[in-house]
Amino acid sequence: MPDGEARAGHDGLAEALLASPAGRRMLARYAEVTSVPGWWQHRPDRPGTSTVFAVFVPTSEVDDDGDVADEGRPFVPPPPEPWPTIVEGVARRCRDVASQPVDQARLCGAIAYSVDFTMPWQEVDADDELTARAEVRAALRPVAEVIVASPAAEGWTRTLAVGDQRVTLFHDDQDGSVPALALSGLDAWAQAWHAATAGAPSVSEDALAELARSNESGIWWSTPTGPFMCAREEPPPHPTAAPRTTPTSRWGEHPLGASELAWIEDSFSWREATLVPVTPRRTPRVFEVTGPAAWAELVRRFPLDVTLARAPDWYRCTGRIGRWAVPDWRAARQEYDAVHVTIAGYLTTVGLAVEVGDRDGDGVGGDGVASVLAGWAPDLCVWLTDVLAESGPRERWVRGDVDDDDHGWRRVEA
Repeated sequence: MPDGEARAGHDGLAEALLASPAGRRMLARYAEVTSVPGWWQHRPDRPGTSTVFAVFVPTSEVDDDGDVADEGRPFVPPPPEPWPTIVEGVARRCRDVASQPVDQARLCGAIAYSVDFTMPWQEVDADDELTARAEVRAALRPVAEVIVASPAAEGWTRTLAVGDQRVTLFHDDQDGSVPALALSGLDAWAQAWHAATAGAPSVSEDALAELARSNESGIWWSTPTGPFMCAREEPPPHPTAAPRTTPTSRWGEHPLGASELAWIEDSFSWREATLVPVTPRRTPRVFEVTGPAAWAELVRRFPLDVTLARAPDWYRCTGRIGRWAVPDWRAARQEYDAVHVTIAGYLTTVGLAVEVGDRDGDGVGGDGVASVLAGWAPDLCVWLTDVLAESGPRERWVRGDVDDDDHGWRRVEA
């Protein structure tokens, strides 16, 4: 690729990261902007939360008996630094970070942090509100530009690595059991998923705002997941989700058997997993989600209204009142075997209310309809047809201590 085209691509990706809540959260974590003195004082208040101050009394105010003089005086927190002062501190931090080589392990940790704090069922995080401000986004730009131009981000736009895919089976934390591997039976699953998802009562325009602001919560994801079986059904009559795979990866000096070990939304902090190498039996038809426009196209081509089920959760995380849709996976599998979300696609789409636009002018999956990429992961592929086969020895991985330089997962030899 000529230098000019590469530069244009880097600029576009940097801007897309700055426009996305997940991208900004990753950049802010990498640059550690929330540790800038005074940042915490400007975090917006949240209903049901409170700020706790730790009060340290100077020894000069403690008498010989160890009692504090004037115990009843109220503690008055220090006045907040002016916001422009905080922004300048953030800008200095970002310029300093951008002047140094990109640390791949630190970047992986920042992505993991962004994924961990993606919560499409609740209100926007206070730090996310601050990083969405135009002046903070401008301060983060140098960090975005140096990251996307670095070797550490070379694989962010890579399409599906067909020959390097693993299913991650997280062990039950209570009894250590390994979930069954379900690579077939997806015809029956698709029918059950569609029956459980489609056909919900329509919501009138007048009722949209009331529904969105209700205190309901439930199905918040847009992955091909569910319907779930009752515990007494053994074995289930069909899979409860389309198979998910991710490729091998590295976190600095440490190999990672599958990126989903470290990058997964709504994680339960699993400590043990079995990785199953899989390969498609034929060349798969793959839809690539490379950003918001691609996700909008997928939903627009195969729209399924889910307003009744998703509106309260997705209103909380996006602030949008309106109709919502997800891909109709039963219809999509007629044309595609799999849907793959690139790393860049994840970081530039998650957290947005992606407007779908109108395909046929019929209002279905059209104007006034949006969707959310929720429940996915960077470099994740979901498989909609019975095309996968187990293709290698299984691996057992266990997790130890975790920090920004180490994902903590290690392979355990049998």
